[in-house]
Parts: sequence; structure tokens; C-alpha cells
Amino acid sequence: MASERLLPHALDAEIALLASAVADAAVIDAASPLVRPQSFYALIHGRIWSALVALRREDAPCDRVALIEYLRANGELERMGGVAALSSLHGSVQTPDSALYYARIIAEKHRLRRIIAAAGKIRELGYQGEESPAQAASDALRVLSDAIDEPTQGDLSPLASVLESYYDDIAAVAAYRTPWHLLDRLTGGFTGGELVVWASSAGVGKSFALTQLAHHVAATYGPCAMFATEMGAAATRARLIALVSGVSARRQRELSVAPEIAFGNRAPSRGELDAQREAVRRAISALRRVPIYLSDQTMSSDDLIARARREHRRVGGLKSIFIDTLGALSDVASHSGPGKDPGVHERQKRVVWSLKALAKELDIPIHVAHHFSRAADYKGVAAAPSKERLRDGGGLENTATTIIFPHRALIVEKEAVKNGREWPHWEYSWIVDKARDGSEGAIPMNFLGAEARWEERDGPSLRMMPADDAERLEAAPPAPSDPLDDDTQPDLLDYAAERFSA
Repeated sequence: MASERLLPHALDAEIALLASAVADAAVIDAASPLVRPQSFYALIHGRIWSALVALRREDAPCDRVALIEYLRANGELERMGGVAALSSLHGSVQTPDSALYYARIIAEKHRLRRIIAAAGKIRELGYQGEESPAQAASDALRVLSDAIDEPTQGDLSPLASVLESYYDDIAAVAAYRTPWHLLDRLTGGFTGGELVVWASSAGVGKSFALTQLAHHVAATYGPCAMFATEMGAAATRARLIALVSGVSARRQRELSVAPEIAFGNRAPSRGELDAQREAVRRAISALRRVPIYLSDQTMSSDDLIARARREHRRVGGLKSIFIDTLGALSDVASHSGPGKDPGVHERQKRVVWSLKALAKELDIPIHVAHHFSRAADYKGVAAAPSKERLRDGGGLENTATTIIFPHRALIVEKEAVKNGREWPHWEYSWIVDKARDGSEGAIPMNFLGAEARWEERDGPSLRMMPADDAERLEAAPPAPSDPLDDDTQPDLLDYAAERFSA
């Protein structure tokens, strides 16, 4: 008989989703808009999902041990039948994409059950509506509509009411400008929820760009977190000091070990040594007041996300997060969990997806440095940058809000005379290849590696070198140029003191 038929359900999908959530807490964030505790056919599965959501909200671990303790503390575990009730969660670990697939199945089965329940209500309305058939029809349409619509969907709002809140909403958007005016003109600055990818071949300076931007945002807008897993804390510290003082990282080391090397194998005067050391001292003093929170520990994306959440709460709200680099995260670099390795592309895809969800959750921009594949490079000269060259893909070109390619091209100019001498030089640019709500384009740049600084330029770079030197440098990228001459150092010091005065 029809009344004895089971309601639509998919217990295997429910178990697979719960197992995935226990193995990868980020699944909870993605699946929550699709399923709620009442979406599950098995009541016990709904209770487990409710517990996982609560643990995730508290930024607690969502593994099996934490789940058991949470259920026991809330008196749910015994009612469910004890620890044995969780034995089904030891199945194969699913990828986030698979978990979302199962979440959609659960949501659709729940919708079918709502339709069946609505049919019973409509049947009763038909019997009760003889005195007012029009009202019965209206109520029946409402009941059916409520059953068909997703429970997470809200009512439609008239445009007039949406426009009323325009100025308040715009004022509330967490946005910041960068040190680079042309970049701001193309992108409109960076706002909450954005995932910004800075990608290039090795040695082009993307990490310098992230360090300079992190310093600017922290000094101007407020606290930032920087995960320098690849570059390391010591290198980040040296670059920040170089940025503020004008004393290169190399010269910082040489001043304390062999000062004559730092000054071109000539005996430096006492005044020169004192000026350089004072510049470093004042930079350190200024940087103490810049709220950058730094970590260079090797970690997975889940660890990074948990630490970012804690820091966000601790400091009263981060303004941005900087990650150097995506490939240095342990779960991108290698497979370390149970089950079969889904491959580096799928691992990276999961991480990118999780970082984008974190940017939306905290309502801040997240900047990520990433490498190009080296397959197209030749003799140290990078091929033209493109989204297709992003290492291991992982959906970056689709998930990222903005993609910026720091690029270096070897330009050869020739004197306009017979047998004129060739003068090659490096010419730098930033290529904005994707800018949601912005524009794409190329920005002429100068890279001052010794000062750990990028700056916009109005014309071509004048870093000229003889042709024989350029031929050698094609095989190895050039070392950063020396900082400005020492006679300009007082100006740099005055600028640093003025810029970072208390």
C-alpha cells in the first residue's frame, strides 16, 4: 500500500557528509547553507550535524573525539545509543566537492519529504474549504510554495528598500587603499571577502609586494596577520627594516660583521657606520608600533584558518591576512590524511575554497602569493604571465577575486649608430589579469629590491647594463641593486621619523 512506502531519503549520503565533516571541518561551512539538522532523515544524523555546527561556531576541533565529548556534555550521547552510534562515520574520506554533492542530495530528499507533507495538508484544506474555495486555494498554494522553496531562502525585497540602505552599506564596507595609486584605480582598492592572488615566476618579487602591502595596511588601517611559511620570519623582518630604513637586508648583515664590504671594500667613516646603524635602530623602533602578527611555522590550511580566527577575535578584528605562499601550506605540498590522495590539484582546490570562505566569514581581504609553473621559463627569463601558468591550478582562476602578475621582461635597446652597442635592462610591470568589479590592465613598476619596495613609474626603467652582463644574467636573475647613495640617507631618516612618529 502507498501509505506503507518509506519517505524519500539517502542515508548513505547523510553518512558520507557527516564523515567528510569530521575529517575536514571546512565542509561544515560550505554545506551549512544547504542542509540543517532537520534536513536529515535519520534523527541521529541531524543531532550529529547540529553538534558539528555548534563546535565549528565555537572554533573548536570537529574531529571524532571532540564530537563525542560535546554530545556527552549535552546529554545527547546516551540518547543516541552511545559511542557505537558514531561508528558509521569511519567511512572513506570525501573531498569537499563530493561532500557538497552529498549535501545537495540530502537537501533534495528533504524537499521531497516536505512536498509529501504539504500534500497531506492540501488534502485537508480541500475538505475544509467548501465554504470558501478561493481561500482554500490560496492557502493550498502557500503551503505548496513553502514546501518547494528552500528553507534558507529569504523573501524578495523591492529595489526601493534596497536603495534606502545604499549609503549606510557603502560606509560599512571594510576597504583599504594600497601604496600604489594606479593599482587602486584598476581594482578600486581591496574590500572584505576578497581572495587576491599574487603570482609570478620565482625571484620576481611577489613576496616583497605582500610584505610592503602588509606594512602599509597595518600602519594605516589596523592589525594584519602574515603567514610567512616560505619566506620565514627572519627574512620578513629584514625586509620590513629595509623598507623603513633604506638599508638593505644584505647591508644590515654586513654592518655588524664586515662593514668594509658594505661600503665597497673601502674603509667606512665612523659617520657612515653610525648613520646606517641609526637608520636600522629607528626603523626597528617604528616597526614596534606596526600591528603585524607574524608566523613562519609550517602548517596546514586548517591550522592557518583556526589561528586566523583566534587572532581576529583577540585583536578585535584583523584588517587583512597575507599568506606566503600557497604551495608552502602542508596540505597543498603533500597528502597527510586518511584515504587515497586526491592529487595536488584537488588538494589545492580544497585549500583555495577554504581560504575564500574565510575571507567572506571574517569580511576581510586575504592576499596569497603563488608560483607559476616553470615549464615555460627559459634561461631565467619568464614567459608571458597568464592564468594558465598558475601552478597546479586548483580553481584559482575562478575562485580568486583579483589576480595580479608581477612580471619582469628583458628589454634590449640599441644605439642608433652603425654597430651600435646594445643596452639590455629589466623592465617590470604588474599585470592585473582579473579584477572583479574593477578593470584589467598593466601597470609600469620599478622593483627596488634592496629597499624591499615596489613603486609605480611613469616611464621605462633605466637599469641599463652591458650586453655581456645581460647574457650572464639571463641564466641567473640579477641581485638587488644597492640602496640610494649615502648622502640621501638623512632624507630617508627624516621621512621614516615623520611617517612613523608616535
